[in-house]
Amino acid sequence: MSKYVSKFWITFTLILSIVFIALFVPLTVESIGIVKTVVYTLIALLVIWGVYFIRAYIFSNYDSTHKK
Repeated sequence: MSKYVSKFWITFTLILSIVFIALFVPLTVESIGIVKTVVYTLIALLVIWGVYFIRAYIFSNYDSTHKK
């Protein structure tokens, strides 16, 4: 798991998640309700962090195959 860790990308992903929550929740709570807002927010956060881990996996495998 340590090969997936990059301080820059974790910080970037964390800031992106916080900004998403800060912008999305207030804009949608009144129109779709709190339950749907929480569900959509969780789905979006799973996608954001999923993309981070997929990117980390791809780049770590790319680096290891090209070092040989």
